Amino acid sequence: MTVLVINSRIKEIGIRKVIGASGFTIFRLLAGSFVLQLIIGIALSIPITDWLMTDWLSDFAYRINMSAEMFVLGGLISVVVALLAIGFHTIKASLTNPVDSIKAE
Repeated sequence: MTVLVINSRIKEIGIRKVIGASGFTIFRLLAGSFVLQLIIGIALSIPITDWLMTDWLSDFAYRINMSAEMFVLGGLISVVVALLAIGFHTIKASLTNPVDSIKAE
């Protein structure tokens, strides 16, 4: 999804680079919407996952308790992986020549 969005906004990235935006500014612009959507998705999935896992694990003879640390760790790993993917593709897009990205159509 990040590749698709960044490739569709390559012209915008080129214009921002010509105006003088730094790589971090472009990263923050692109990562903001992705991280917000990811956090909303994680927040919506935690109760459903907790209910399903508790129901499924109750059938086993040796049970474990679902703790909040499992959900927090899973959410943090998801956010870190998303930020790494966005960062890689943003750096790749911002290192290209802005003139080539603007005139390519």
